[in-house]
Amino acid sequence: MIDFLVLVLTGLIAGMLGSVAGLGGGMIILPILEIGMGYDIPTAMGTSLFAIIFTSLSSLQAHARAGNVNWKMGAYMGASGIVGVTLGSWVFRIYLIDQVRIVVFFLGLWFWFLTVRMAIQIYQSKKQTASKNVLEAEKEPQYGRLTLIALGMVTGILAGILGIGGGAIMTSVMVGMMGISPLISVGTSFAAMLPLSLCGGIVKLLQGFVHLKAGILLGLGTAAGAQLGVFLLRFLSPVAIKMFFVVLFAVLGGKYIFFG
Repeated sequence: MIDFLVLVLTGLIAGMLGSVAGLGGGMIILPILEIGMGYDIPTAMGTSLFAIIFTSLSSLQAHARAGNVNWKMGAYMGASGIVGVTLGSWVFRIYLIDQVRIVVFFLGLWFWFLTVRMAIQIYQSKKQTASKNVLEAEKEPQYGRLTLIALGMVTGILAGILGIGGGAIMTSVMVGMMGISPLISVGTSFAAMLPLSLCGGIVKLLQGFVHLKAGILLGLGTAAGAQLGVFLLRFLSPVAIKMFFVVLFAVLGGKYIFFG
């Protein structure tokens, strides 16, 4: 009974945070399963990715209803993400199953780089006059098709290796490097994460890395939490969301570097 409540509550919190920040919730689910509940790392990663299927579906539905999804961008990243997550899962199973910490360390460095970059952007934006035209232009930036395909591919590979949904990677690049509106970035990341996590979750299940009961309970919790998170987004400004990202990415970087 206690495990049941822990899994559902973990999913609820992960889904709420995930839908706000464009994450699948893996950063919360992984340590709970591994450290709190004693799952081995491969099973914790596989179960986490499986649960993210539910998060993505629920969050995408809510963000689509709110008009926060760029479907064209999501389609490019999602399609290449399917290829990437399949490849990443295979590489993890064959070559990296005992060396995950090394990959996680470099992922942490990436998040710290983005933390600094976004903090500089916020500082610079405060020195300029925030006009409505500038804010509107941010929602329709110029981006290359190949860039989106590459982003989806890299995200998928890392998702297959680390058992994460990859939303943090896609959102951080879209917001921090492509200049896309935070709200659109978050919603669009879930459009890409749904096919990516669905494919990755099935592959992990077939590889024997998913605790099915735990994955379903976590998934149900994340689905409910995602709806709550999207509701909370209505009360946050784009600048506030960016500041949240700065703190979140700093924490993510420290977690991946120092705790794996």
